[in-house]
Amino acid sequence: LTGCATKRNLNRANEALETGNYYTASVNAVNVLQDEPTHPEAQAILIQAFPKGLKQVEREIQARAASTEPKMTDYVVNRYNELIVLNNRVQALAMTNEATGKPVSVKTVDYQADYEAARERAADAYYQYGRRVGDDPTATRQQYKFATRAMRKADNYVPGHRDASDLARQYQEAGTYRVVVGTFDQIQSLDEYGSLGSIIVTDALAKLDQDAQFQEFVDVVGVVNPGKTVQTTTSVTSQTEGHVEVTPMNVVREVLGIQSTPTVTTRSTQQQVRSYDVATATKWAGEQDADFLVIGRVEQVLLGEPQISTRSVVEEEDVTVRTETYTDAEGDKQEREIKETVYARGTVYEMEAKSSMRVTYQVLDVGTGAVRHSNT
Repeated sequence: LTGCATKRNLNRANEALETGNYYTASVNAVNVLQDEPTHPEAQAILIQAFPKGLKQVEREIQARAASTEPKMTDYVVNRYNELIVLNNRVQALAMTNEATGKPVSVKTVDYQADYEAARERAADAYYQYGRRVGDDPTATRQQYKFATRAMRKADNYVPGHRDASDLARQYQEAGTYRVVVGTFDQIQSLDEYGSLGSIIVTDALAKLDQDAQFQEFVDVVGVVNPGKTVQTTTSVTSQTEGHVEVTPMNVVREVLGIQSTPTVTTRSTQQQVRSYDVATATKWAGEQDADFLVIGRVEQVLLGEPQISTRSVVEEEDVTVRTETYTDAEGDKQEREIKETVYARGTVYEMEAKSSMRVTYQVLDVGTGAVRHSNT
């Protein structure tokens, strides 16, 4: 296997060398030399290709280094990182001349300072892009998402870069949907159907926005339970930028498994919904500054007949049933265990039942009352 890998990497190194791709030739030569540090052909390729490969990548970087376009700065950072990795691999090689046994060395270059400078430029490029998008007074929710991610990228490149982390939180809040959820079991208790609520709400919210990271920008702020009067008692825990973070008794984070901290823009002590109708629920959602209301009902539950099956099992094991005393060859008294095989027979009963449910739901725009999405 090692021989096959060596031959494959050597062929790739030679092909890259012939076509003038010196960086790739160097990488494949190093792959060979890590397993066979005395390989003469791989050493010759590395000595010839390595300095040319570094210059080759440097020219590629310089052609893009002046750009302030975020993706171009990503490219520069990634290429410097590749140069650092390659130089470290070359430094770690223990090459020796196969004939003389003397060490063979290749001069390496330290790109760490260039790499750090590239990360600074990338952080600033993402920061400037995020400000242009997020500070636009006509910015949409989607644009606020772009701005949020740009600020996170800036802070990732250079932790603590300017006020990127603060702006990321600000833009995320501006781009976050606030959602109120109605329970789907009109008669049964809230947890009657297990994780049904989580499945439906995940589906419903995903239809509002096809973004793969949509859940980052959803804040579930309350639930309307039709089976009883809903009371939302809020207790102030902290205050940030004019918003009061609260912990309502009936918030659905735990029921739905969605991790978010509910927020309200006004101080309130109690809200009540005495009947589960769309108008009342929508009004209550509006009082919570919600953007959407998810409502629905379980229309049909079909329970199949339980199917019972049986199977017989036999277990056996050698166990100690007693001990006995005996005299060994030296005349000393000893004890030993007497074991016998013990059998256990039994019957295992298994019962399985299948069920299906029909659930209909709608996602309503709280501001207009329009149906944004519906499904069964």
